[in-house]
Amino acid sequence: MPSNNTQLEEIKAMISEFVVGNYDAKSKGTAGDPELDIILGSLNILGDVLKTKHHPPGEEQLIKAVLRSSPDLILRVNRAGEYKDFIANNFNDLLIQPDKIKGASIATTPFPEQVKKDMLYYLDKAIGTDVIQYYSYELDIHGSTQYFDARIVKVEEDEAICFVQNTTDSKRYERRLEDNNRDLTNLINTFPGIVYRCLPQPKRNLVYINEGCGELTGYRTDQMLRDLRRLSDIIHEDDRAHVEKTLLKALSEKQPYRIEYRIISRHQEVIKVFDQGMPHLGEDGDIISLTGFITDVTTRSLIEDALIASESKYRSLVENMKEGITVMDNEQKIIFVNDQFCEMTGFNEMELIGLKGEDLVYEPDRELFNRKLSQRGKGVSDQYEIRLKTKSGKIFWDLVKGSPVYDQKGNITGAMGTHTDMTAWKNVEENLRIKNEELETFIYRASHDLRGPIATTQGLVKVAAQRSTNLEMSSYLQLIQETTKKLENILDDLTQVAFIKQGSLDMTVLNFNDIISTIKDHCSDQPNFKKIKFKVKNRVDDPIYSDEKLVEIFLRNLIQNSIKYFDKDCENPTIEIFLETLGGEVCIKIKDNGIGIPRANQKKIFDMFYRGTEQSNGSGLGLYIVKNAVEKLGGRISCTSELGKGSEFTVYLPISSSFHSEEELALM
Repeated sequence: MPSNNTQLEEIKAMISEFVVGNYDAKSKGTAGDPELDIILGSLNILGDVLKTKHHPPGEEQLIKAVLRSSPDLILRVNRAGEYKDFIANNFNDLLIQPDKIKGASIATTPFPEQVKKDMLYYLDKAIGTDVIQYYSYELDIHGSTQYFDARIVKVEEDEAICFVQNTTDSKRYERRLEDNNRDLTNLINTFPGIVYRCLPQPKRNLVYINEGCGELTGYRTDQMLRDLRRLSDIIHEDDRAHVEKTLLKALSEKQPYRIEYRIISRHQEVIKVFDQGMPHLGEDGDIISLTGFITDVTTRSLIEDALIASESKYRSLVENMKEGITVMDNEQKIIFVNDQFCEMTGFNEMELIGLKGEDLVYEPDRELFNRKLSQRGKGVSDQYEIRLKTKSGKIFWDLVKGSPVYDQKGNITGAMGTHTDMTAWKNVEENLRIKNEELETFIYRASHDLRGPIATTQGLVKVAAQRSTNLEMSSYLQLIQETTKKLENILDDLTQVAFIKQGSLDMTVLNFNDIISTIKDHCSDQPNFKKIKFKVKNRVDDPIYSDEKLVEIFLRNLIQNSIKYFDKDCENPTIEIFLETLGGEVCIKIKDNGIGIPRANQKKIFDMFYRGTEQSNGSGLGLYIVKNAVEKLGGRISCTSELGKGSEFTVYLPISSSFHSEEELALM
């Protein structure tokens, strides 16, 4: 193969022949053509001159087309910078009209002075040294900066050919590529972990690693590439076999890989990492490198371990609870049960999963169950008692504590229930109820049985008092009369308690004005009644159904208390009775300006046989009767009082437009 110098000499000689017109047409296969002389003579120079083979003359037209599609401008210039000839694909690059090129010179071309100086300098150097000269310049053409690369080749003692290429597009692409590469490099270097490229072998000799390796491993990039060189050097020795096995599999299958393992940092810290990479294949299909990234998953791993431990503890807690646990979806299908609930019902887990919750509920209680379950969809948590059926058909009482289940977005996805078998408690409760009924029956009958002897005693004492002329005897008879009256009042209170406890509700439309008027008539013989002013405001317009007898009992006791404990020093003793409807309830307020109740006593005033003041000479059952009557009607009562200023009792009763049972009132 001829040397580069020999090739250059041959090219120069060939170009010289074309330039001076001495090309031998007979031996070379073409006639002397000045333009073709330059085309053929410059062909080998294209592509850095030495890289393109000489084309035979038979391909003249093809050569000419190729050349016109390659450099933007080819000039033949003498040492003085005068243009002798040219081929131009883009006349804008000349900044001069084509018909004025011949005879013009670099000095007269409208180029910037520095550009002209550089052209003349490299032209003189190319001719003087026989060395191809390369240089670049910029031109402002029609307001746009254009970039050019030029090559000057000597062809005669004082002439050279100048090849000019407009490189504006490539320059822009290069700059864009540089910007992209810079952005990519910055992105890779700010990546929270390691980005690497290595040789395709299990030890993974490094070819590239980003600056993020320092933060993760403690080693700088140059230390990793120069000193350690292999990723395997920082892998925990207990994990190396696993990593190597995974990589060998990925290499053999030419597939991506994902591995978790531990590394040892420069500071001897053990760090859990996640490594994800893939092989790169060459044109022959062989793996030429591995590229991947490594991230620190120590914190995530600790969280996962803690979560697993937490789930284990939670499951252990759930499985060892004495209460049963169920979780249902929004379609009421059971999706989770614990062992205790299985034991309670006699079903196994597989039999319960997918079953509808109401299928386990005793038929009479299903309406209550479905009503409670619908409340879960509104975000309500509560507890209630229902009866469930076991697999064998046995009925047992279940105390359910229900709550809604939410997903991560706060949407309700179902309901969870905690279940306690209340059958034993219900049996105890039933036995206690029976005993209480027996006791209440005894009190009721005893009070009636005692009422006769008391009435007889009162009659005899009254007759004896009328006939007695002895003052001392008359005073004793008066004391007996007062004592039997107190005993009669106690029997009345006990009778009311028994009536409330044992009696059933008789729901009728209430007329509060008539009830209050009847109570005032009943209390008119009480001492101090005439000193007290009554104010009644009834704003209840709709018909209200309730038990009139129980309403009268609690209103009479409250009004009697206000009369009994009025303030003797008050100039205008008053009792205010106010009624109105609030939402689904009737609100009844009894307010007085009497002596009031000490704060320390207010929590006990509804207890049986409790007397709140020294002035009390009753049985201590009055407010106990009030509370039981209100609760029997499904209502509630509260009290606010200040010593020396008076008391206010507030009763709330459920509004009922029709008859409701006691069980239904309890749920309202």
